[in-house]
Amino acid sequence: MALGDIGTYEGYTYSLACATGIFPATTTGDMLQIRNATANRKIRLLKLTVNAASVTAAGTANVSVVSAFVARAFSAAGTGGTALTISGNDQKMRTAQNPSILTVRVATTAALGNGTRTLDDNSFGNIVCGAPATAGQNMILDVPLYADVVSAYGIPLVLAQNEGVVVQLTTGLPTGSTATFGFNIQWVEIDGGTYGTG
Repeated sequence: MALGDIGTYEGYTYSLACATGIFPATTTGDMLQIRNATANRKIRLLKLTVNAASVTAAGTANVSVVSAFVARAFSAAGTGGTALTISGNDQKMRTAQNPSILTVRVATTAALGNGTRTLDDNSFGNIVCGAPATAGQNMILDVPLYADVVSAYGIPLVLAQNEGVVVQLTTGLPTGSTATFGFNIQWVEIDGGTYGTG
């Protein structure tokens, strides 16, 4: 696939870091939602990483699973948590570029409401991590759920209008434990292109 097939994106690069609140034990569901709600540009995801640390001791070690899914027909935003404000020069890698169109919602102390969307049956990225028995321990050291190789042969994840990505805790923390999850997102916003139109 040539770069022209997914549009041009030079000068439209963005980066964002965010974190949940203290996520409770045994809770599963959406921790992060990113969505393209507009028709005039597409989102090409470059990198999505996750990190986590325990806050409250579980007493018993266990395993948790973090999974990333493509959300299609994402026509209504999720609810709950914090809807991050991205406007003006926020998150730009170059001041001269356009303001970002991406919408981002991150959980605080409970899973996010779904909104209206259809998730793919299978995730495109998983992290299986230990949930330690003691507090203050690293669970995940900022590893990619997705990383795009930007080249003529890169495999892009391109989000058209009303498409997005959802990161879920699909296997919850053990009883008695709590943790905070962090996310680092890099993306470009593209115009035109045969396959960038939907």
